[in-house]
Amino acid sequence: MPEAKALEKIPRPKDPKTIRRMMNHSAYRFNSWDDLWHAANVALAHCTWNGVPVLQNQFDLHRYYDLIVENKPEVIVETGVYGGGSAMFFMDVLDMLNMHEVPYIGIDLETHYIYPAAFEHSHSHLWIQRDCLAQETVEAIRPYVKGKKCLMVLDSVHTKEHVDEELKLYAPLVTTRNSYLVVSDSDHNGRPILADYGPSAGEATDAFLKTDAGKNFVPDKDIELRYGPFTVSPNAWLKRV
Repeated sequence: MPEAKALEKIPRPKDPKTIRRMMNHSAYRFNSWDDLWHAANVALAHCTWNGVPVLQNQFDLHRYYDLIVENKPEVIVETGVYGGGSAMFFMDVLDMLNMHEVPYIGIDLETHYIYPAAFEHSHSHLWIQRDCLAQETVEAIRPYVKGKKCLMVLDSVHTKEHVDEELKLYAPLVTTRNSYLVVSDSDHNGRPILADYGPSAGEATDAFLKTDAGKNFVPDKDIELRYGPFTVSPNAWLKRV
């Protein structure tokens, strides 16, 4: 048997600048959690689902998957469809889980930038081409969500004024216990990204939670932090209690 050799001792640098440089390199030159958060936000611009841009944080897609598997919503509503990648994701997950009876409802004022594949994918799901803040839009989806456990995703315009109105209109539709109301892009305006964005979804969510209607919801930190801190909806995975 060959003689055992002592482990080689590798000298470690003691100079703080050298250590900092090594740490930067090992973390791909990101210097803080905020830098990593910014990088994750940039990466979502390249995220696709079945070849269609999905514009979602990859970790959030996994969170949505878990919510559907564990919570089994009876309807999924999304305001702000854009290219349709997230719509395809939700529809594919429902198909994969044999939840064919669960409708997906996509709402957007414009449809010309939705990829044709998303429409072809829709089967019996519902597309509503209207302003999500119009009362007739709310009335159109009310029969689908009444008394149902739902997953409601607010992902259209992200200014505080717009999200304030979305929450006033759509939160009252989320009435069943253990339903979810998810407000996208509450990370804007320095929370921690896009510091110059101005008051946005995060401020709207904070204000909503202080209202009488908001007291029916609690931020679900279990799902928010399940895959680490990176989410476009910090403090905005709202569970109906």
